Amino acid sequence: MTSAICFNKIDVADELEKVEPLLTNLDSAAGDGDLGISMCRGAAAIRALPDSAWTSEVSMLNSIGEALEKAVVAAEDSAKKTAQNWSGLVTWEKGL
Repeated sequence: MTSAICFNKIDVADELEKVEPLLTNLDSAAGDGDLGISMCRGAAAIRALPDSAWTSEVSMLNSIGEALEKAVVAAEDSAKKTAQNWSGLVTWEKGL
C-alpha cells in the first residue's frame, strides 16, 4: 500500500515558519528558546533545495532532513563561536 505525500518546498517551509512562535515558547520552557528560530533557518534551507529533491517521497524526506540538520548545526556552530569569542575562550595564534 502506497500513500502519496503531496508537499512542495513552499508548503513545508511555510508550515515551519507558521509554528515558530509555538516552537520558541515550548523550547523556552524546556531549553534555550532557539528552536523556532532554528526552524526558520531550516525553512530557508528547504526553500533553497533544488526541484530534484521533490521527485519522490524518499528524496523529499531525505532532503528535508539534511537541509534542517545543516541549517541547525551551522547556527549552533556560529552561536558557540560567538560565545567563545565573547568569553575569551578562543585564542588566535599566527598561522592557525
